[in-house]
Amino acid sequence: MTYSDMDRFAIFTTMHWMPIVLVLLFMIFVSNYSKDKTFEKQRRIGTILALIPLILLILRRLVLVLKGINLTADELPFHLCNILSIVMPYFMWKVDRHWLAISYFLLGAGTIQAIISPDLLDGPRYFEYYAYFISHTVLVGLAYYIIVVYNIRPTIRDLFGAFLVANVFLIFSIIVNYFLGTNFFYSMHKPDGFSPLDYFGPWPWYLLVCELLALLLFFIAYLPVLWLNKGEQVA
Repeated sequence: MTYSDMDRFAIFTTMHWMPIVLVLLFMIFVSNYSKDKTFEKQRRIGTILALIPLILLILRRLVLVLKGINLTADELPFHLCNILSIVMPYFMWKVDRHWLAISYFLLGAGTIQAIISPDLLDGPRYFEYYAYFISHTVLVGLAYYIIVVYNIRPTIRDLFGAFLVANVFLIFSIIVNYFLGTNFFYSMHKPDGFSPLDYFGPWPWYLLVCELLALLLFFIAYLPVLWLNKGEQVA
């Protein structure tokens, strides 16, 4: 890879998978380290981890301002991952079983698409690249922390609760997008560049496909919980 190759992000290459693997290994290590700690220490560590995406969310916009780039409505934190970045430090500190169980599905299934098919142009030479992968992968890792460290076991009811919350976000995004001309939740058009949405048909049909896919991903995210429940019953 040449120096110029690092200017632009290339999907499904080393620059794509390497940061995901490294950050996930970090999250797994910290989570396993925290399992046997006191509740207060678990809560502090969980909150610190949850603050990472929020800090990067703020820093990214600060970097744009320092570069002299005018912030537009597209920089409002109304994408699902941005909203999760804002609320997760509070949820992780309060250790609210209801909202953490719902967040588990939004983190484990909702955010995973953002790291599998990133809406990203900048390569490893730019801050945006690191901010994107660190923040999104930490969010996914928080789902592991919730079930392994906090020992919270989401239920089917929580799964459908998360699906309802996701649809509330979707409706909210459509209203915001209509008035601001933005594309939060990609509810108005597909993201620029390659995206799995390209295979799901034109607007608005790809939204319906995404609804079904989201529900499927939520059920897949439920499998580790079933496995943990089965293991605890055997023990």
